[in-house]
Formats: sequence, structure tokens, C-alpha cells
Amino acid sequence: MTPDGLKAVSASYDKTLKLWDLATGKEIATFIGDSFMYSCAVSPNSLTIVAGDSSGKVHFISVINNQLSVISSLLSVINNKLSVISSFID
Repeated sequence: MTPDGLKAVSASYDKTLKLWDLATGKEIATFIGDSFMYSCAVSPNSLTIVAGDSSGKVHFISVINNQLSVISSLLSVINNKLSVISSFID
């Protein structure tokens, strides 16, 4: 959910990431990936969605004018191990 509580984002097995208007319940925008989406999170300013998919990619998706567009995608495999990276504003 966006910090203002007006929109929500869903990650799905059908390879989509969807932006929803919570007041109307209608879909605003859809991003279609190459693999099914495991998770997603919205930035504090609601301008970026970070989503993880089943191929191990992390997608950084821009939300401008209710349009979803990929800023970048990241895939890193080190020594055949999966790694988790997280950050927090201290």
C-alpha cells in the first residue's frame, strides 16, 4: 500500500505487478515481467516500486502519472547462493 493509503500494489503468479486505486477498486496500471512476482514494496514517496520475481531479479519500477516503467533490474548470483540485501534509513 502507498503511504497515503490511496493505492495498493500486488505481485502475482501471472507475472504481473498491478497498481490499484483503493477508492474505486479499479486497476490503474500493470507491469508484466518475465517470471512470476514474489514480492513488492512501495517507496515512502510512492514514486518507486521494488519487486522481486522468481528468476531472482529485483526490479525498480517508476510510478509517474500512474504509469509503471522499469528503472532498472538487478540479478546477482555469487557462488551459486542467493543473497538478501536490505537497507533502512538510520
